[in-house]
Amino acid sequence: VLTTSDPSRALEIMDENQPVAVVITDQRMPGMTGVELLRETYERFPETVRIILTGFADSEATIQAINAGHIYGYVNKPWEPDELKAIVRRATELHLLTLENRRLVEDLRDANLFLAAVMDRLRTGAIALDRDGIIRAVNRPARAFIGLEGDVRGQPIEQVLERDHLGELMA
Repeated sequence: VLTTSDPSRALEIMDENQPVAVVITDQRMPGMTGVELLRETYERFPETVRIILTGFADSEATIQAINAGHIYGYVNKPWEPDELKAIVRRATELHLLTLENRRLVEDLRDANLFLAAVMDRLRTGAIALDRDGIIRAVNRPARAFIGLEGDVRGQPIEQVLERDHLGELMA
């Protein structure tokens, strides 16, 4: 747990200690509002989950916090300690899921690049389909033989072959 009462220092602390899972800030602080801090946090560290605390029922601040700060939680003072702990626990879980999702997307991108590189080394035409018949990769020899133009990845094979009047290849 890292703490400071200075919003500018909070940004420095986040810079120095990435990744920071959750930021909890008060709305009213000297030099910068909580909304401003969370907006800056979102711009610099979009994976950091943002929570704002306030003792004031200010609907405009609430709307700004949600829209500009992309907040996860808006907690009114006084809060129940168990409730705040539960919110922070869920926010931390969200952060971990966000990081895992990003890692999985990067892994998938890398796997797709590897698949395309391997397929392009084949001398024989090849089209890689997933189990639902969606095209995942097409190598150069297949493109040339079939006469495919453009990127057909993500499209059903039937649709591509039908579009190019190549349905007889499916038989």
